[in-house]
Amino acid sequence: MTRLLLISLTLLVLSGCGGSYWNNSKPDVSVTEEGEETQAHPLTIQVPKTLNGLHLVQYADRALDLDRVPVENIKVAVVNPQSVLERTKAGRRALAALKEDVRTKHNVLRTVEQDLRAQEVTVKKIPESNPDRTAVLERFNNAITAYKEKASGFNDDLKARQAELVQEYIEKIETITGRVASKSEIDLVLDNFGSLDQAKANVPLPILELMKRATNDLTVKVIEEFDRTYK
Repeated sequence: MTRLLLISLTLLVLSGCGGSYWNNSKPDVSVTEEGEETQAHPLTIQVPKTLNGLHLVQYADRALDLDRVPVENIKVAVVNPQSVLERTKAGRRALAALKEDVRTKHNVLRTVEQDLRAQEVTVKKIPESNPDRTAVLERFNNAITAYKEKASGFNDDLKARQAELVQEYIEKIETITGRVASKSEIDLVLDNFGSLDQAKANVPLPILELMKRATNDLTVKVIEEFDRTYK
């Protein structure tokens, strides 16, 4: 029988890589009257804000062009949005409410499932020759169909709630991250994906190189500012 699939209660990391890449071609140069070559454009990197729906950039200074960010002198930091969700007071409350909703719906389905098992035992005891068997079997099959529809509906509701929660906290985390980054004079803040190994599996190499360059992890500061802002 269909069982309720308990969805993850934390931000999801989606696999796959986008089309980001180093501009490895030789930089454009111009020649001065004295015959000296000068570099016209600094080495740049294309930095997408999202990768397959995953928010990679948590903050970028307005002066940065995320399609072509100069690599030289850019101040990069990282933050772990999932930790912010799980460790802030408001985040913990939101996750607890979602978890309680999952538990409540699971209990409802478990009660219905137990009733269906009891009905199944009853149906099996009815002799084939009994004229009432067909009607009882039809009611049992209808009950199974209703159960499956209810389970599917519960799953859809929970997925929708999770999506709303993720979107709400992405926006809040980006707002707070921007505030913290501005105070720290940081140009670009990237999601650190929880661990470097995880990032290697999900992030294009150029972005990974930027993450390695990051000298600041703003997660703790973002959590503190988040708790001050969202009581």
